[in-house]
Amino acid sequence: MTQGDLTHVLTAGGLFPIVVEGGIGENEAQGYRYLGDLDGFVHAAVALGAKCAFVASRTFVAGDLTMEEYNGEESVEVDLTTYAPDLVPYRARVGQCCGHRVWVSGPTATLTLLLPEPWWTAFGPAREGAIAAVHERRAAADEQEELEQQRRTEQLVQRLREFIKDKEFIQQTTQLAMQAYAVETAPELEVLGDRVLKTEIQALDAKIKAKGLRAKRTKTDPKADS
Repeated sequence: MTQGDLTHVLTAGGLFPIVVEGGIGENEAQGYRYLGDLDGFVHAAVALGAKCAFVASRTFVAGDLTMEEYNGEESVEVDLTTYAPDLVPYRARVGQCCGHRVWVSGPTATLTLLLPEPWWTAFGPAREGAIAAVHERRAAADEQEELEQQRRTEQLVQRLREFIKDKEFIQQTTQLAMQAYAVETAPELEVLGDRVLKTEIQALDAKIKAKGLRAKRTKTDPKADS
């Protein structure tokens, strides 16, 4: 039913239509929800003493088939038909009327009638399903990225720990010098961040001291006897 058709029925029934902005969903329904058809609503409105009826209509737009997905501080427009093929036929609905919300306000009550098109009623759950699929994909991607980051971190930590086999590294006399040597030798270690680097260097320094590796290297170094 077009807005013109609705206006004709209301006018014929003795109600002056007042077209206003607003949605057509159940959450917008005011007062009592009329459960009958349009003709019954008109008779009920007249019985309540109403002389005019407010009309809110909705047109299907291309944006109904998309959603904004936020990635950090940026937003990306996502085509929902990519995740729900059953939404593809709705592209032909762009520009069509989705339905109307009609209501009258009397001295004692407000009566509302919702007139959604059948296809619009079916579209809602299909769109929600597509949105859920987008969220699931994002959650899966975030989880995979987190696992990859964890794997890269573990590899870098293992690379740092292998410096205990590096003679030059062992001979560094301070933890600051050890960290500087490690990062200079393997610049990719900077990705670990200062906190992790310091913690791992402290652990390496403790192992070197506990095993006496620095002392052993010094004693076997020919320069130590000169």
